[in-house]
Amino acid sequence: MVLALLSKSLYKNAWVVKGQPPWQSSRGGTPARWCVPLNRNSGVPLYVQIRELLRLGLAQGTWEVGEAIPSEEELCARFRVSRGTVRQALQELVREGLLVRNRRLGTRVVQRPSQSGLLLVSPFRAIQTAGLHPRVQVLALEKRPTPRRVRAAWSSGTRARPARFAVYFDRVFWADGEPVARGSSWVPVPRFERLLDLDLTRRAFLDVLAREFGVVITRIDERMELTAMTAENARLLLSRKGAPCLAVTLCQWSRGEPVEYAEFWLDPAKSHYLLTGLWTVSATLPPVRGDTQHAA
Repeated sequence: MVLALLSKSLYKNAWVVKGQPPWQSSRGGTPARWCVPLNRNSGVPLYVQIRELLRLGLAQGTWEVGEAIPSEEELCARFRVSRGTVRQALQELVREGLLVRNRRLGTRVVQRPSQSGLLLVSPFRAIQTAGLHPRVQVLALEKRPTPRRVRAAWSSGTRARPARFAVYFDRVFWADGEPVARGSSWVPVPRFERLLDLDLTRRAFLDVLAREFGVVITRIDERMELTAMTAENARLLLSRKGAPCLAVTLCQWSRGEPVEYAEFWLDPAKSHYLLTGLWTVSATLPPVRGDTQHAA
C-alpha cells in the first residue's frame, strides 16, 4: 500500500489544533504534541489522510495494544468530517489487522504497525545510509531575491532583518538510478554566496554548510503535509500527476541565525528510507498569504 509508507513520518512534530486537547500517551509520558490538519485541496481522499494519521498514532504508541482509540464522534469533531468518512478509515485499519471494533467496548488496538520512523533528514545522507548510490541532479543554482515566505520564516526567529537576496539551490535526489525526491533550498546572502562556486553534487548539503562555513545546526522547524503530486514534480520524479506526495518544509538555524529554508517533495512509494527519528523539531512554520510556493 503506497500511503502505508507514510507511517514512517508524521506523528511527533507539529501543532495541536487550538482549543482541542492533544491525544495523551497511555504511558503517562509527554502527550502527543500535534494534530495534523487535513489537506482538503490535495486530491488525496480525506478518509485516506485520516487512516494514515491514525496509523501514525499507532506506530508512535499513542494507543497501546488493547487500548481504545478515540470514538467516531471524537474523530469526526477533531477532523471535521462526516461519520462515513471516519468509518471508512477505521474499516481499512480493521482489515489490516491493526484495529478491532466492538459495539460495547469501542474500537481497540490489536497490534502496532511494524515500522515507525519520524522525520526527514538529509536525503543525500539517508540514501547513503540505506546502502544506495546517491546522485544529485542540479536544476538551478543561482542568486535570487528572497521570496516573501522565506523572509517571513527567517524573521520569525530573529530580530535581525532577513536577507534581501539568497542563493537558490533546486535539485533532484536519485538513488541507484531512481529519482526519489526533489529539494529546493534558500540560504542567505552574503554569508553563503560562495556556494555559487562550489560543487554541490558530491556531498550532503548540510555537510557543505558545516565544512565550508562552520555551520552547526541548533534548531530545526519543520512542517509535513500529505498532498498530491504536481505535473512538474511528477515529471521530475517519474511519477504521475495527482499521485500521493509528502511535502516537507523546514527552516534550519545556527545559534539564532537562519541558515536554510528548504522545501522537499517525496514520492512515498519509493523514498520511505529518507525518514528517520534522529532529529526533534521545535516548532512549525506559519503559512504566508499572497506568496505562491515554488513548484509545490
